[in-house]
Amino acid sequence: MRSCLSRFAASTVDLRADQVWAGNGSNEVLQHVLQAFGGPGRTALGCTPAYSMHPIISAGTGTAWVDGLRGVGTDTFALGAAGAVAQIEEHDPDVVFLCSPNNPTGTALPTATIEAVCEAALAVDIDGAHPVVVVDEAYVEFAPDGASAVALLDELDRLVVCRTFSKAWRLAGLRLGYLLAPPWVIDDLRKVRLPYHLDAITQTAGLVALELADVRGELPEVAKHYPSEGGDGDAEAAWPLVREAFASLSPEILDSLRHPLQTNEPARCGALVGGLPFAPWSL
Repeated sequence: MRSCLSRFAASTVDLRADQVWAGNGSNEVLQHVLQAFGGPGRTALGCTPAYSMHPIISAGTGTAWVDGLRGVGTDTFALGAAGAVAQIEEHDPDVVFLCSPNNPTGTALPTATIEAVCEAALAVDIDGAHPVVVVDEAYVEFAPDGASAVALLDELDRLVVCRTFSKAWRLAGLRLGYLLAPPWVIDDLRKVRLPYHLDAITQTAGLVALELADVRGELPEVAKHYPSEGGDGDAEAAWPLVREAFASLSPEILDSLRHPLQTNEPARCGALVGGLPFAPWSL
């Protein structure tokens, strides 16, 4: 699983399996980070409004939460490098959370801001350690090209990039999240995770999703033929497109995809609608 995730995420930088950590949804992955680097007597800094689970997970691990606020000194919710750095210098956090793109403002952070935050984190010395900077990229698939912090992993030793299958992948019920980080971070996360925290079914479904990632661009044409998307429900027209898009699947799974088309059951194949290839386990 980790090897496949490293290959999938390595669009701008070479990644290895020992730089990947997967968990039961990105919330568990974030919890592991806070269990390893937060906890009683330690502080997490986030700039809100942002993902509401960051302070909740912090509280659950006994980590003090500092609300740094976005747009300090402005009338917007933008997070500039100077404002973020000033808050790190003021609070000396053990963990720093950034969201890019941010939830709920939808704005992606410039690379320069992330670099400035990581540089400021290195200037904070807490009993010989420096803060870990977590960039939550749950919505990275909706960001402009080049907006990911993954390209910075080779040069920033305290950077952690967290992602999920719950948003663009439409697999929230599967509960699969992962992060990318230096190997030493992954080693520390191993110390706090529960045994068997990621089940085989979730891993298998995630692997199938990764295998199908390259056909997502072909599926809007398929979706036109599903009644739930306002299509004409023409099974004869849709089936060749489905068969071609999912050519790598077994004949049994292909047959399971064809049945709801023929019987006009869009609810059973609805996960395929919208250009995402995840119908096999939603049937």
